[in-house]
Amino acid sequence: MSSAILEARHDLLERADPTEAFLDYIHAQGLDLDVIARFAGIGALSEIIACGNRFDFAPAGHDEAVMGFVIEAFAEDDETVIDLVAWAIERPNEPLSMFGTIGLLGVANAVNPASYFLDEPLRIARSPLRWLQSGGRGACVIDRRRAASELIDATGLGRIAGEDFRHTKHLLRLAESVVDRSRFVSPTPVREAA
Repeated sequence: MSSAILEARHDLLERADPTEAFLDYIHAQGLDLDVIARFAGIGALSEIIACGNRFDFAPAGHDEAVMGFVIEAFAEDDETVIDLVAWAIERPNEPLSMFGTIGLLGVANAVNPASYFLDEPLRIARSPLRWLQSGGRGACVIDRRRAASELIDATGLGRIAGEDFRHTKHLLRLAESVVDRSRFVSPTPVREAA
C-alpha cells in the first residue's frame, strides 16, 4: 500500500467520528454500519472539495467545501484499500475518487464467479449510496474509463444488469466505449481467377 493511501486512510480515520450528523445521515439513507464496515471499510461524513471526478478533504473554512460521505475502496482481493470514494451528500449520483485508481466499487464481486451463481447477473448500482443501500451487492461505477474495462472482463463470467433498462443501456455504451471500432474492418473482396 502506497504512503499516499496510508496517509489518506489516516485522514479518513480522523474524520470517522460517529457524530450526530453522521448517524442522522446513516439512518436517513437506510444504511447499515455493518454493511459499510464489510464492503467499504471506514465511512465518514466530512467536508470535501471536488475537482473534476476527484476529491480531497477540505481544509477548515474552505470556500468550495461541501459536505460529503467518504468510504474506502477495495481491490479485487476485497481487502486491500486502493482508493477513497466520496460523494457530496446533495449529489449521491456523482461519485468521486481521491486517486483515480478505482473503476468499480465492489470489483471483487465483478471478478468472482460465485457472483454469477445460477446465472444471476452482476448487479450494477447507479451510485455508491445505492450500492451500500443494497447491502454491497454487485458493484458500482466510479471511474467510467476504468470501469468499462472491468465490465468487459466481467462479461466473461456472466451477465450484467443495471438498475433498469435505461441504466443497463448506459452500461452497455460504457463498455463499448473502450472498444476501438476502427480496428474492425471489412476485408477487401478477393477476386477469383477466371
